[in-house]
Amino acid sequence: MRLLAEMNRAAVEATTRFAVHAAVVGDDDRVIVVGADSGGGKSTLAAALLQQGLRYGSDEALCLDDDALVLNYPKPISLDPWSWKTLGLTADAFFEDEAPFTANELGAAYLEEGRVPTDLLIPVFTEGSPSLTPLPPSAVVATLLQLSFNHYRDGARAFALSTRLARVMRAWQVEVGNPIETAKHILETLT
Repeated sequence: MRLLAEMNRAAVEATTRFAVHAAVVGDDDRVIVVGADSGGGKSTLAAALLQQGLRYGSDEALCLDDDALVLNYPKPISLDPWSWKTLGLTADAFFEDEAPFTANELGAAYLEEGRVPTDLLIPVFTEGSPSLTPLPPSAVVATLLQLSFNHYRDGARAFALSTRLARVMRAWQVEVGNPIETAKHILETLT
């Protein structure tokens, strides 16, 4: 899995599109971006949201065209044993550290491309109940640039796309206790 992860990272870094380390899920009304560093819970939260009926765009990268529209990057979602067990999934015995799960295995269809993201979720794992705290628009710019794979290639373009999205996206800090309960809470809150 490590070799696959490194190959994936190299591919995303090489794209000419603005690419951010984030999961992308959505439905007819919204496109949700879950942004976090590796190990920050984006995959687990994205998988839980897919189990609640959302569609899958990516687990690895929010890729945007020059109009700030989403381009899918639908690689399988890599989940660690705690995550797959918490989500009620079973992995092949071959996988010890991380296992890949396709959108189909999570009961999800694929997200339509060419849509503007509506919400940015920044997960923080806690022991408590799930909650969403609104963040200012500047959190969109800061998070997208901080988590970008390739903003340094064309800083002006990356900044322009990030500030454009800050005008239309809502940003939220999400306290994640149980990922399934948190996914339900997110969908109730983001109506």
